[in-house]
Amino acid sequence: MKTINEKQSKKLIQEYPFYLISFQGENILENFNNTFQVKESLTESYYLYTYDSEELLIKDLLLQLSQLNLLEGNDDQFFDYNPDNLETIFNGSKLLTNKSQQQEILQKLAKLIETFYEESDNQEMIDIYAKFYLPILELKYNIQPN
Repeated sequence: MKTINEKQSKKLIQEYPFYLISFQGENILENFNNTFQVKESLTESYYLYTYDSEELLIKDLLLQLSQLNLLEGNDDQFFDYNPDNLETIFNGSKLLTNKSQQQEILQKLAKLIETFYEESDNQEMIDIYAKFYLPILELKYNIQPN
């Protein structure tokens, strides 16, 4: 993995219009062509995964989605990686030009979130996921396939 700065990451995003950004770097991905650690400052960074095609990005979005369990707390009780994975899937889906694939991913994501809200009694996690919940549901019901 190569470390780059933000200016370099913006150039890469222009070159590779299909990409994912993760702040934890713990995503389940198999189809990216490169990964970079982007240093914003001495203490802050994020991970940029670039894709050669929309199809490869879709494969990784679906893979992440199939592994996402919002009720589990990956490495501890604070659900560290789930919000990052959720955000990565949500933002990655917005890059898709294939609207039927985009709608499929958002519907699956919305179903996961709806199930989480029905089954969870953890108000802290509900508050954390709330910033994703309404936009995903709004997109889910407003996106029309091609």
